[in-house]
Amino acid sequence: MKQNELKTFIANTLNNSILKLTLLIFLFFCVENSAFPQRTSDISTFIYELPKPNKKYKYYLTSEKFKKRYPNFISLSTSVTFIQKDVFKYSLTQNYISYKYITLFSDGRFFMSFSYNNSPTKKELCDYEYGKFGYYALFDNCLLMEYYYNREYGLVITTNKFNGNRIDILGYSYGLGRTWSDLRKVKDKYVYDPFLRCENKCE
Repeated sequence: MKQNELKTFIANTLNNSILKLTLLIFLFFCVENSAFPQRTSDISTFIYELPKPNKKYKYYLTSEKFKKRYPNFISLSTSVTFIQKDVFKYSLTQNYISYKYITLFSDGRFFMSFSYNNSPTKKELCDYEYGKFGYYALFDNCLLMEYYYNREYGLVITTNKFNGNRIDILGYSYGLGRTWSDLRKVKDKYVYDPFLRCENKCE
């Protein structure tokens, strides 16, 4: 095969591969949007926010060090779900509204969904593939939640005010090995929309 013919063959092969890849991505979005019209996250968000496969993460709230030092932190006796209506004002006349939910399980785990366009249905409250799991610890009216945030920050702990009917996010803390005295002082300037208790059950 002559040099020019070889160059033409390689160029055509690359073009066909790129075309196939583009088509596959396009089809993925078509299927994703048609099957799950409520979902707002795109593929880049999933890749960026989901933990790396087959990697073990050292959660502070499940460590023996935390359990021994703070034995009063407990889990709930039953599963409870909370929904957040997040209102973001991006212009003088328009708001962007999305919904998320958090389910606290009795085994000390929790699930936090990605964003929905509307309030999640009962069926969507069981969709544990659209979001991520983490661990929580509860003491009095303080709720600590630890989960994988994204590939830039890794694990994060949120300090929250909890009264049984709502969860108010006070702030985020990054890194491991924080003490309770540090975590309870976390307070962001930004005021987050609350998660309100939802009576709908997973079906």
